[in-house]
Amino acid sequence: MVSGSRRVCIVDDDDGVRNSIRRLLEAYDLETTGYASGSDFLSHYRHCQFGCLILDIHLPGVSGLDILTHLRDTTNDDVPIIVITGRSDPFLKKRVLTAGASAYLEKPFGDETLLKILEDLLPR
Repeated sequence: MVSGSRRVCIVDDDDGVRNSIRRLLEAYDLETTGYASGSDFLSHYRHCQFGCLILDIHLPGVSGLDILTHLRDTTNDDVPIIVITGRSDPFLKKRVLTAGASAYLEKPFGDETLLKILEDLLPR
């Protein structure tokens, strides 16, 4: 297993959401790194190996869609990206999945839903 492949980066400007996801994943022995903004993630992601990214689409400044597009356009890495959002928008969902997201979840989502997606995406 590649170092960092069981690490999940979480990018969400809502401290409560970010910390809740961190606690859930760490309870299942996954390593996590959290970022409160898109620009903070972009300034650090090259120095952090990770196996999956959980990315809020609606971030101030650099949006989740900007990050998704940047990663898919500038890296050879097919790291799974789970996009989360608090808004139900079928057009955005289509746009995000077309841009290369591995999964799209609307908040609130159940713990089991997120864990199942991660189980399918992360190496064993």
